[in-house]
Amino acid sequence: MAPFGMLLQGLVIIAGYILLVFSLREPPLFVITCTLMAAGAIRLDAAGRKLRTIGNFTFIPSVYLACEVADLLAKGADPTTYASLVLAPLPYMAASLMMAIFVAGLGHLIQHRQDDISIVRHFACIASSTDFGAPSENGTTVIAVLVAVALMASLVEWQEPGSGQWAIWSAVSVAAAEVGTNHRKFSNRACWL
Repeated sequence: MAPFGMLLQGLVIIAGYILLVFSLREPPLFVITCTLMAAGAIRLDAAGRKLRTIGNFTFIPSVYLACEVADLLAKGADPTTYASLVLAPLPYMAASLMMAIFVAGLGHLIQHRQDDISIVRHFACIASSTDFGAPSENGTTVIAVLVAVALMASLVEWQEPGSGQWAIWSAVSVAAAEVGTNHRKFSNRACWL
């Protein structure tokens, strides 16, 4: 990804985190929000298979951090400090994002030592390449993810296990565009149990 694309992805991660953490106050809203975000992340690979990774690594940090903050809040945090606990990670998220953009930009400058116009063009585009891979027909995968994440998020909200985010993002990350791969992954996990 080009620096501008990294910035957009970082802002979506932050927005997803805020949306999820505030939706955690109402379990049905969290389940719906989490499910729709996961399906959207998976649906990206309809435009190219390489975008699936970007979708995963946008949804997963959002849900992971939201659940971690929710665990802190569940341990008896004062409700008046809810907003401050939720907002506390934002400066660190922003700093990490800026550092990643800086390092990526510096790497590009060192590798390509081009004229000023091409450097500005690189920083202003979303991706370094327009090759996102072959588009996939992933409608069945999106439906599978909708069901899996809805079930996992509901289970997490109902049972409140520690580190429930692992169950939620695992439901997303193991889904594949090819139905045969999904069956094989399911069989492997069923045999393991």
